[in-house]
Amino acid sequence: MTASRFPPTNLGFVSTKSAEELCALAQELEQDAARYPDERGEILLEAAHQWESAGQVDQAVALLREVLTLGGEDAGFARYSLAELCFKQSADSDAWEHLRALDEMGPTSTGPAALVGELLEERGEYEAAAHWFDRAIETVDLEAIAKPGAGPSLAAMPLFGRQRCRAKLGLPVDEVDRVADSAREQGRVHSWPPGRNQMCWCGSERKYKKCCGAPATAR
Repeated sequence: MTASRFPPTNLGFVSTKSAEELCALAQELEQDAARYPDERGEILLEAAHQWESAGQVDQAVALLREVLTLGGEDAGFARYSLAELCFKQSADSDAWEHLRALDEMGPTSTGPAALVGELLEERGEYEAAAHWFDRAIETVDLEAIAKPGAGPSLAAMPLFGRQRCRAKLGLPVDEVDRVADSAREQGRVHSWPPGRNQMCWCGSERKYKKCCGAPATAR
């Protein structure tokens, strides 16, 4: 994917900040990334988001590519963000290339894989989405989720996504589906958050899935 092929884009929410304010925030975050090297990847991801929100996609892509060089979970989130951007701009072949690269990274955490699963489910790519939900639960303790008396956990979310996709594909119920049923029946997922594509409850003006509902936030 080349940055120049993408026009200014919107991340799915309406910000009250001007483009100039968003650019200033992005620049401030980049300075923070230099001051806090241990959190560099996470801060640059947020800076990329602000550049993208301001319509400065070239800068956003440049930061996401820098995060890729850092490796680990943050690189996984960067791959997801690049794939999502490609899909938004109808550059599907580039998006799938990013997802293949993410798949080859192996399990890093639940977060990036769960977000990819949700992205593909929204696109109606149920078989591919189910694969990514499977990847997401590779690091999830299913026994802990199914254990009677366990508290609420966002870790159950990928199980529900997997279950929805398998139902769309007409696949039979399996053991993981039964864990999802158990988690749902016993209330082991927060009931308070808004929908993934609704505005976050914290007032950030971002979609819930990109704010307090993002796996990176729940780390």
